[in-house]
Amino acid sequence: MIQQIEAIGTVTLESEAAIEAARAAYDALTEEQQALVSNYETLTAAEQALEALLSATPETGDTMNFAWYVAMMLVSLMGVAAMLYTSKRKCKN
Repeated sequence: MIQQIEAIGTVTLESEAAIEAARAAYDALTEEQQALVSNYETLTAAEQALEALLSATPETGDTMNFAWYVAMMLVSLMGVAAMLYTSKRKCKN
């Protein structure tokens, strides 16, 4: 169980199945067994992170979340463009 939670790793949208499986496995344990799971907080944090990711994607239909998502993508692209421009200028000099 502890290894199953640790295997979740960095939470992405693709982590949903692993998080759900870890939750189901944890819920199937007895209370005594659950008390021995030393990284339960990691599971709950992963669940919260996944919920935040799911609510921030355009599939939710929420236009504010979609606008935020698009804005973050544009900021990321602008950062990459700035890095490329700076590195190109350094190469010419």
